[in-house]
Amino acid sequence: MKQIGTILFFFLAFSAQSSEQILSNEAEIYLLTVSPGEALYSCFGHSALWVIDKKKNIDVVYNYGTFDFDEENFYLKFILGNLKYKLAKDNLVDLQWFYGQEGRAIHAQKINVDAVFKQRIFNRLAYEYQPENRYYLYDFKSNNCATRIADIFYDLHTLSLDSGHFTKDSTFRDLLHVYTRSKPWLSLGIDLILGKPVDEKVNLRSATFLPDYLSRSLFFLNYNGKSFVMPRSVLLPQKIKPKEVLFWMQPWFWICLLFSIGYFLRKKNFGKILYYITYSFLLIFSMLLVFLILFTLHPTTKWNFNLLWANPILFLLPIPWKKQRVKLILIALYLVQVLFYLTGLHGQAVIFEMLPLVLFTSYFLLERNKKLI
Repeated sequence: MKQIGTILFFFLAFSAQSSEQILSNEAEIYLLTVSPGEALYSCFGHSALWVIDKKKNIDVVYNYGTFDFDEENFYLKFILGNLKYKLAKDNLVDLQWFYGQEGRAIHAQKINVDAVFKQRIFNRLAYEYQPENRYYLYDFKSNNCATRIADIFYDLHTLSLDSGHFTKDSTFRDLLHVYTRSKPWLSLGIDLILGKPVDEKVNLRSATFLPDYLSRSLFFLNYNGKSFVMPRSVLLPQKIKPKEVLFWMQPWFWICLLFSIGYFLRKKNFGKILYYITYSFLLIFSMLLVFLILFTLHPTTKWNFNLLWANPILFLLPIPWKKQRVKLILIALYLVQVLFYLTGLHGQAVIFEMLPLVLFTSYFLLERNKKLI
């Protein structure tokens, strides 16, 4: 029985090996990097792996950035952070047509490794494409189309570094700002909902959450004494032209203007109406932050210190307290937390664009309750 078991084991192992497709010596693997687009979902670019082997009639792009719109409760899952993305197979011609319609560029970098390493990459892709493995829980900071590819390279081999000076003490938030310069309102929105986790420093490895930085980081790696990748080549030229953002298109301009007018007209109806609108905004935004912190799986929305100024304490102030001292303590507690936020000692980037709004609200809170002071 023991001999039969041994024979069966080797038979199954051989069958598993023989089921894997073996690349020829002419096979090539390329990292494809797609430039950022105009749409929200595309403003940080995209990465994919292209495997081509003419001898074996293989020409396929492995794309980790797909999901099913038809999935049940799609939008609810997206909001809650439990929407699963998947690895898909695409055709390069179709991708060139699709991104060409959007005016986005495609760059290719040949992975400069031997046949053994290429086979290991291909086997890993084949394994992850299996139905039980192709789905993954998306996280833009650590589990996306770019980081999944970086994982393959780093997991399969200990790649030696040629340089460690890559991001110059940048944080995740700093790198995101690079891609939202032409979309200042989007940049403000991202800063508002993303918490302290995106203020961590990045390194050569963690910076690969962005496709461009994955592409650039590979130049600092070497394999068997030679560069891990070849220089980039253009498969599709860029057609989108960068947009110039004038000062009057910046959020700080409109926020400063609006609340400056509100302050000078604070005795008029405009100032009072603006205060009620601002107060309502803070209450709604406070509820949104609490929801993102407590009820979603998004790790980057946790520990959001914007909750110090969009504070749940504001819900308690309109309550007619029997003891007026309670209201005074709540106002003082709110103002102390606002001051602590502005110090930056909590470790999260301070959003100075929101300062006029916070000062305007704080002024009215004190003005309307000056009898208690």
